[in-house]
Amino acid sequence: MDRTIIAARDGVALADLTEADRQWLAERDDHTYDIDPDDRPAPEQGFEVFRAGVLDTASGQLIGQVNWHAVGYGPTAGCTAWNVGIGLLPGQRRRGAGSTALRLLVEHLFATTVIDRVEASADVANLPSQRALGKAGFRREGVLRGAQLRGGERRDMVAFGILRADLSPAERTIVAGKDGVALASVIPSDWQEFRRRGDHTYDPDRDDRPGPSFDPPAVLAVVDSATGELLGNVSWHAVRYGPTAGCLAWHVDVALFPEARDRGADVARLLVDHLFATTDVDRIEASGDLADLPTQRLLGKAGFRREGVLRGAQLRGGERRNMVSYSILRADLPPAVRTIIAGRDGVALASIAPEDRELLAERGDNAFGADPDERPVLHSGFEVHRVAVVDTETRALLGQMSWHAVGYGPTAACTAWNFGIMLLPESRGRGLGPTVIRLLVEHLFATTEVDRVEASTDHDNLPAQRALAKAGLTREGVVRGAQLRGGQRRDMIAYSILRTDLPDPEQEREIVASGQGVQLGDLLPGERDLLRGQDDDAFEVDPDDRPPRHHPQPHRLAVLDQHNGELLGAVSWHAVGYGSTAACEAWNIGIGLLPQSRGRGVGSIATRLLAEYLFATTDIDRVEAGTDRENVPAQRALAKAGFRPEGVIRGAQLRGGRRRDMLAYSLLRSDVVEATAPGVREVVVVRDGIALAEPAPGDREKFYIAGAGDFAVDPDDRPRVTGPTRSFLLSVVDAKTNQLLGGVSWHAVDYGGTVSSSAWNIGIGLLPGARGRGVGTAAQRMLVDHLFTTTELDRIEASTDVDNVAEQRALENAGFRREGVLRGAQLRGGVRRDLVHYGLVRGDLSN
Repeated sequence: MDRTIIAARDGVALADLTEADRQWLAERDDHTYDIDPDDRPAPEQGFEVFRAGVLDTASGQLIGQVNWHAVGYGPTAGCTAWNVGIGLLPGQRRRGAGSTALRLLVEHLFATTVIDRVEASADVANLPSQRALGKAGFRREGVLRGAQLRGGERRDMVAFGILRADLSPAERTIVAGKDGVALASVIPSDWQEFRRRGDHTYDPDRDDRPGPSFDPPAVLAVVDSATGELLGNVSWHAVRYGPTAGCLAWHVDVALFPEARDRGADVARLLVDHLFATTDVDRIEASGDLADLPTQRLLGKAGFRREGVLRGAQLRGGERRNMVSYSILRADLPPAVRTIIAGRDGVALASIAPEDRELLAERGDNAFGADPDERPVLHSGFEVHRVAVVDTETRALLGQMSWHAVGYGPTAACTAWNFGIMLLPESRGRGLGPTVIRLLVEHLFATTEVDRVEASTDHDNLPAQRALAKAGLTREGVVRGAQLRGGQRRDMIAYSILRTDLPDPEQEREIVASGQGVQLGDLLPGERDLLRGQDDDAFEVDPDDRPPRHHPQPHRLAVLDQHNGELLGAVSWHAVGYGSTAACEAWNIGIGLLPQSRGRGVGSIATRLLAEYLFATTDIDRVEAGTDRENVPAQRALAKAGFRPEGVIRGAQLRGGRRRDMLAYSLLRSDVVEATAPGVREVVVVRDGIALAEPAPGDREKFYIAGAGDFAVDPDDRPRVTGPTRSFLLSVVDAKTNQLLGGVSWHAVDYGGTVSSSAWNIGIGLLPGARGRGVGTAAQRMLVDHLFTTTELDRIEASTDVDNVAEQRALENAGFRREGVLRGAQLRGGVRRDLVHYGLVRGDLSN
């Protein structure tokens, strides 16, 4: 078909595009970077999308399309830009057609419209598109965090832009020159050349330690003095080895194109002379990869002295790389004397000495260092304060801490301190992190009027996250794509602590419930952080960068020792809804005890106290809880508190990188009310002071308590092979007092499909006070007689744990015969447990 050609170059043309063309392209596309469908109505955009086809000029074949639409950054035409996109068929990619088509479109738009800016974006993982944009003259401008939804995840987009002025030549300003080379101002087109022609073989990863002033690095172009040819660039930025101007140094870098490297020493010396002549800084430093001998030689020729090896200072090719450090001085820095600022538990914060920075750089592993980035840093203009972390006895250097001010408004009240910590590898894992973080927090609150202290750490740096939590900081959320590490945008977890979060020792606490040596009372400010700091995080869920869609408003109470007021833990609860009315609401509760408070029965008591408190003070009739399927102590505590198991909530939590099942428990108001009132039971059979009777209200709750003892089986996330089995239940009571002693149960098992091939499988659970008195033997024999009398089945069987000697004796005393061992029949304590199997047939009674 005949097409109208809009622009053409290098075998590629832009031409008009029909709807049939768009359908044809869509059918042949692989849709690799298509966004997810979204059923929400899109907001009104208010712009028209223009499109053109991309043709192979030799064959006339349609190979893709470009599109563009207007975006506005202000109310005037001067604030308008074109946003462009491109899509090529899979077989036409990686041949240069993309960059050519984009450049053609840019020049066409600048030639036919008055708009001065064209922009585009590409998925952060779409490196071919990013390269095409770069080759077309676009500059990378930043990352649009979470801009698209693809594969069920928010995806970052890399933003690019090109201005009309970028297409026109610019004049350089020569800064310094000698021996045929010059340092000159950078013109817009240089950035593309730096990226395209640079070798990047020894590109370093950035250091995650905050810089002293975060001033953008200064960059100059390196050009041939005679021809003006671009040879590369030099850059420098400030580093600080102490709090004064005398501790400032320039860190320089020389990046020449491969064909100009033999002039590196002249360029480096020219930069040194320029910096010493135009600034009062007395030290200039540089570094090169241990394997980069040409860089080391040029630094030596330029007058730099080798100072040592920075071990593992960079990450390149997935391995820690050593760097050789060099410097050239105007004069030596004077030695510094440490001043202790704060100390506790064998660790102190002290003034930092100039040699500390070198030692930390040499010995630090820089595990979470960010990738290098040629774009100038935009956050600047603040002073960074630093202190050393030292051993109070030996004064050995353990690490450093730094902090700087950040602002959230124009007043001092909107200011916060943002801090960072770096411990040497050999100083980690000793609990120093939470201690020194807390020291710094208390120091900043004591010596300044700032009311907020904040910090952030890499999403994968779980030790740092735990240290911040243990120091009392509260997790606030995820700063998405905040750093670049390993070529990927890395999320940071944000934490903060307010002045009001610190506990007030003079504040009084209101006690709301007490019983059996345990109290529930108000949780005082700072105690939540204290509890987090001392917790072992045994069942802590994994951090998650997705924003939660549920927003419960939890309430909390402290769990206290009734005798001495010691803080043992905390309980919490929030409302959940199962319908649109108040009658469909329930309280979901949780408990967290300090490690030293566990195993003492505190959990079941506090849980029961909380349930009774909620039933007494609110009109909600249901209290529920969930716990990890591996948290057997918590399950037993819930059962002892009267909660009944309801089932498995599959994959409810993410822990250790795996979906984890939760076991659901609940307690109804009627369970509590009925359990506290004596019930009327219909007696079925009675003998020797023991009766089997129909359960009264509340009996079942007690059975769950009895079943949560030493022989309770572990939860199992595998679905049952068989369907639900109907079970029958009778209460075991004292015939004289009607006191509940326990319960017996039975259900049918099948060995052939007929009544004659069926049997009753029985079980028993006695309350602790009823054990060891022969009640088990009597109750089970009474049940046997009852079943043989009232049913036609001729066999009754039972089984018990191989270690449950008491129940084995009770079964044998009741007439059961040991038939064998069911190997590995149950899972308890994470171990397959054997069961001893017993049977009794109707004929055994006559014998």
